[in-house]
Amino acid sequence: MFEATEAEHTISEYARIHLDAPDELSTEAVLVLAPPAPFIPADMQGKPVLMIITCYTGNSREGECIIAPLRQIACPIADLITLILYADMFQFNEAGEVQGQQHHVVTLFAEKCTPEFIHSLVEVSQEVMSPQTLIQFRILGGAMQRIDSNATAFAHRDKEGWSW
Repeated sequence: MFEATEAEHTISEYARIHLDAPDELSTEAVLVLAPPAPFIPADMQGKPVLMIITCYTGNSREGECIIAPLRQIACPIADLITLILYADMFQFNEAGEVQGQQHHVVTLFAEKCTPEFIHSLVEVSQEVMSPQTLIQFRILGGAMQRIDSNATAFAHRDKEGWSW
């Protein structure tokens, strides 16, 4: 977990690392307010942070080597980068999926993860951040990108990034 004040640099490095990663790596960068958890410094709780969530479907030792550079992209406030199961990546969305609450979801795709796109993503996140806000960003590509965009209902296989 990294301070959001460094989010542009952190997301840029995250994207650079992931774009060169093997197909077995699935990640998500999440801009959110830090929860009041015991492993988060008290002075950071409730402040905007960037979490990087990782899943590696290959050999776990190999996966640890693959995700190691993600720990080096900035000074973490809490080292939460670890390998989890793919299904467990979605547990972080549960707070925003409470029945009875109103939800507003905006999805966008990025042709390329340019500095301008990343700047806009971070800038908008700062404008809308609240305890109920969760902004997710994924690097696309890999095996998904090698399938013809007309082969399935998901036609955005040529995009580099996806945010919602």
